Amino acid sequence: MFDLIMPVAGGSTRFQGTRPKWLLTHPEGNLMFYEALRGLPLEKFDRIFITCLQQHDEQFHCAQAIRNQMAKHGLTDKLQIIVLPEATKHQPETVAKTLRLGNITGAFVVKDSDNYFELEAEPGNFVSVADAYKLPADGRMNLFNKSYVSRDDHQVIVNIVEKQVISNLFCTGAYGFASSAEFLTYYDKLSHESNLYLSHVIYSMILADHNFFARECTNYLDWGTLDDWMSFCRQYGAVFVDLDGTLVQNSAEFFDPIWGSTPGIAANIKAVNALYDSGKVRVVITTSRHASSREVTIAQLQREGIKYHEILFGMNHGKRLLINDFAKTNPYPSCEAVNIARNSADLAELIKGFFKS
Repeated sequence: MFDLIMPVAGGSTRFQGTRPKWLLTHPEGNLMFYEALRGLPLEKFDRIFITCLQQHDEQFHCAQAIRNQMAKHGLTDKLQIIVLPEATKHQPETVAKTLRLGNITGAFVVKDSDNYFELEAEPGNFVSVADAYKLPADGRMNLFNKSYVSRDDHQVIVNIVEKQVISNLFCTGAYGFASSAEFLTYYDKLSHESNLYLSHVIYSMILADHNFFARECTNYLDWGTLDDWMSFCRQYGAVFVDLDGTLVQNSAEFFDPIWGSTPGIAANIKAVNALYDSGKVRVVITTSRHASSREVTIAQLQREGIKYHEILFGMNHGKRLLINDFAKTNPYPSCEAVNIARNSADLAELIKGFFKS
């Protein structure tokens, strides 16, 4: 058997005033815990264990939310939910309880719930790592709050340390173990300690001549604090952009120039296409043109190279008001407006910084 464990039995103390962080909604609709899982090859695991707290289940119905989320992606056959009556002291205790309650006897991987990365996980002893020097220059994560490894020329880890920079490789939150029994043997020796990390269990195994390999992941995203999460979410959004006078030169139904005949406003098209190409912004074109003009409008959009996800016809020729709610996880202002002079090419400057972390 090869199993995956996601322990979410902590108090989410760094996300005060919200649901447990792993139940927060990703901008694209999934819950955080699933987004944290999906960078791993889920098809390779026989079972996926998610271990949560009874308190959270009673307050937020999280077990049902987990089932609904996993059903959306056809993973209910693999899913095993373990609900603990009390919070554990630390992550290793949650893992140990999951191993025992879930009768896990073979190889397994533990994955954190508050980050995303891509890794081809295989059975065996390993630690997922990322090279700090390869991170984007504008990354906002606190690298001093990570665990670090040093390795030899064969990728074998020779040291693993919490909150101390000993190399360029920091742990990203996936830990592979070849044997449940081996993990429990070393965990039990350390279980009395109050501030225990999986890195401590791994280090004790390394000292006993168990080899752990450093496996470098890709596309690492850190959501460890509410600021990290909000910074990430601010990159996403939706743009409702008018067509005539904004993306193409203004036109009319009854007077020249007629709908569909005008050229595009190149600078504005470039700005909107850049948002579309980011993969993080939904572009919705709005227009007072009637739906009967769909064919000529679509042809114009294609001719001018305008990228979009949806188009809304039949808007009144008048003022438009956007209304949206705000909350701690989508803070005020949760919507904004831009007024642009007809046929102006200033759109890029007017929307600058709207979707920056």
